[in-house]
Amino acid sequence: MSNDLFKEGVIWQADLNQFPKVRRWALHTLRRAVMAVELFVDRNLSAHASALTYSSILGAVPILAIIFAIARGFGFETIIEQKLEENVRFTPEMTDTIMSFINSYLERTRGGIFIGIGLLLLFYTLISLTSNIENAFNTIWHVKSSRNIYRRAVDYISVFLLLPIVIVVTSGLQIFIVGIGDFLPQFTFVNYGIQLLVQLSPYVLTSLAFILLYKMMPNTDVHWRSTIFPGILAGCAFQGLQWFYIHSQLWISGYSAIYGSFAAIPLFMLWLQLSWTICLFGAQLSYANQMEADFAFEKAAPHLSRVAHDRVAVRMMGVLSQAFSRGEAITATELATATALPLSLVNTILYELTADEQHPLVSEVMRGKRSKTFFQPARPAEGITPEAIIDYFNHLGDDEPQQLT
Repeated sequence: MSNDLFKEGVIWQADLNQFPKVRRWALHTLRRAVMAVELFVDRNLSAHASALTYSSILGAVPILAIIFAIARGFGFETIIEQKLEENVRFTPEMTDTIMSFINSYLERTRGGIFIGIGLLLLFYTLISLTSNIENAFNTIWHVKSSRNIYRRAVDYISVFLLLPIVIVVTSGLQIFIVGIGDFLPQFTFVNYGIQLLVQLSPYVLTSLAFILLYKMMPNTDVHWRSTIFPGILAGCAFQGLQWFYIHSQLWISGYSAIYGSFAAIPLFMLWLQLSWTICLFGAQLSYANQMEADFAFEKAAPHLSRVAHDRVAVRMMGVLSQAFSRGEAITATELATATALPLSLVNTILYELTADEQHPLVSEVMRGKRSKTFFQPARPAEGITPEAIIDYFNHLGDDEPQQLT
């Protein structure tokens, strides 16, 4: 039976409860790994990584200019510059060129040239980059609707404003930890522990950043437990790529001899591409952790017939109507739990139920401090009957089987 598990589709149909605990854990891990790789390829996330690479290059100077402007306001510009040189080690000429771009950007801002159209272009660059990131994550999580422009502006610009402060705080903590070791030189064990902590701190901070990104970026509910292992894996892989990127520049002297200081540009682009690939694969693995059972359903039934589709929609509208009668609106994740349906299927049908802007069956509601998306019926209860739901889909021209993935 063990060899049969690796045949196509069998791994999703096997009852894992019949296996010992260790083997069951190994098969769960195998399922999620296979699921992550398969969906990464099917959803063409490498193309999203390429798009994010382009957006990152386009927005690099404006974003760094904002970070340095905030840093100068607080008087810790030197710390930010040191962190930039430590984490993205260009050739000296390339670093000087980037800093000259940043200083020119800030000088123009100070001169008032960016008032009006220039300021709008600056914010457009930031919103464009973050929108592309969110769209990639929403593709992974089968989310059809993105955050509105107000939420993007408030959430993402605040992140850029807080980023330099976070960098300075973490740098201060590292200096404080090293200072403890210098203050207690006679304690070898303490010094060894401090050195180990300093060496591990980049991995911890990077992993924490990925965990927060996987939790906060998708426009849906993501469980913390689904993000921890992918975040740690992505953080370690990113640091490994960082090490390779830094040390690879030592043995490409021939490449630099041809292109000079411009040799850093294709290497930097390759580093960005691989970094976004690591990030998106980690996000896909986070989805696999949370949606393993749903994927088993999708493997068994890749297409949904029109009859089954309408039955699912009726079931979902019943749950939404019951919640609304209690004065509640619910999220897509809560609706998936209440109906025992895959979140991908729920998101797909919710998108269809809100697609008719003139006469939708479901409306979106923003609530809470983070303006989470909730759903509720858009019509009175007496107007939501099975016949009305079927007529709604007929009006949309929904005659084809639904693709779940």
